[in-house]
Amino acid sequence: MKKLTTAFLAAAAMTLGFAARGAVYHFDTSGAPKLAAWTDTKLRPVVEQWYPRICSLLQEPGFKPPEEVKFCYREDRQMRGIPAWTMGNAIWLNRQWFEGNLEGEAIGCVVHEMVHVAQAYRRGRHPAPSWVQEGIADYVRWFLYEPYSHGARPNFRNQRTRYDNSYRTTAHFLNYVELKYGGGNTPIYRRLNAAARNAAYSDEFWKVATGKDVAALDAEWKQAFARPPRDELRGRAVRKADAPKRESQEKKDR
Repeated sequence: MKKLTTAFLAAAAMTLGFAARGAVYHFDTSGAPKLAAWTDTKLRPVVEQWYPRICSLLQEPGFKPPEEVKFCYREDRQMRGIPAWTMGNAIWLNRQWFEGNLEGEAIGCVVHEMVHVAQAYRRGRHPAPSWVQEGIADYVRWFLYEPYSHGARPNFRNQRTRYDNSYRTTAHFLNYVELKYGGGNTPIYRRLNAAARNAAYSDEFWKVATGKDVAALDAEWKQAFARPPRDELRGRAVRKADAPKRESQEKKDR
């Protein structure tokens, strides 16, 4: 009994709970004691600031996002190598992955997962495409939370790069569409999220939101970021290097 009590008290001491800005948060670090201090001093302030902000970014009339969010560290084998995943209002974090990424993507990863909590997509006969769900989460992360990192630029030389590749690639596409066709009272990404949340997404969304179908937007986006072929770049470099010689020759010919 004494051992059980001691274990229970130890686990309780490693569970951080607090309420802030209309929500309640629980951090269970019993499975990752080395991360307890980092969770309290580094992760907690970001969660407290950004979960309400995410809820505001994805707001829609009549929808109320979860007011309680739970975070729990688990072993890599339990997570099957995945850094983090979300189920309802619970976010599971891979202990080993987080321990190796505290100075890298750890906090950004949590921001991504908090978007999933706030999205609260319905499950049914017509679920939202996963690329929409993950693309919006990475859009919030890479373009609103940490735009300075420039961590979402796709490889536009890859012929397989498409708007629906999900995650960072879709996030980059969403940012392009938002910057070029947004500007109304309701951002395009928020309207897209509302359609997905209510199982009402179809490719017709893009035509209504921008006046162009998604295939045209995809082609336009890739064209905007396309790099010239190497031969053309080499030709430009040669022409630039030869420019002084040409100018000198032109002066002599005058």
